[in-house]
Amino acid sequence: EIVRNKIELDAGIYSTLINALFKAGRKNEVPGILKEMKEGGCKPNSVTYNALISGFCKEKDFEAAFTILDEMGHKGCKANPISYNVILGGLCKDGKCNEAKDLILFDGLCVGMQFGEAALILDEMIFKGFVSRSARIHSFVGQMCDIGNVEVLWTVLNALIKGNVIDFDTWRTVISKMCKDDMLLNASQLVESLIASANTSASC
Repeated sequence: EIVRNKIELDAGIYSTLINALFKAGRKNEVPGILKEMKEGGCKPNSVTYNALISGFCKEKDFEAAFTILDEMGHKGCKANPISYNVILGGLCKDGKCNEAKDLILFDGLCVGMQFGEAALILDEMIFKGFVSRSARIHSFVGQMCDIGNVEVLWTVLNALIKGNVIDFDTWRTVISKMCKDDMLLNASQLVESLIASANTSASC
């Protein structure tokens, strides 16, 4: 009826609708709302993304919640304290307080550029099976490439390969940066690791 009456829908109204759909147990209708927003030229904002994160956390679908959190970065919409509070609160309510603690610590160390310590936390998160393929990993690896911390970078990449939590975009970023910095030998070794990793995945 709102559409028929041509009342302009903004991100706030869509966000409220998304919240209502999750509360009513109708999350399967959310993709349609997001599609309608896109087709109508209405760009999701932080309120919209937080509504999605909150809804998925209530459903205990933390993988989807983290995917939305990563998408915010890709779309140029920075995650705010509410975004993290919702995810951390959801994890704790689901008995995953240790994962919540690791997430806070990892992000804090990255912000403080303490990459060696962050790498140790990331390795622990991978061991627990908590880390998925995400923009967070991509950003972390990219930062280490930029500062030329090859030793830590190599350690992290090996951990990511073993945990099968590295995607081709991250590989492409690393190899591209190494080639630009005349680190062709390291880039060649990474390509060999990529091929070996792909062959291992294909045989599983």
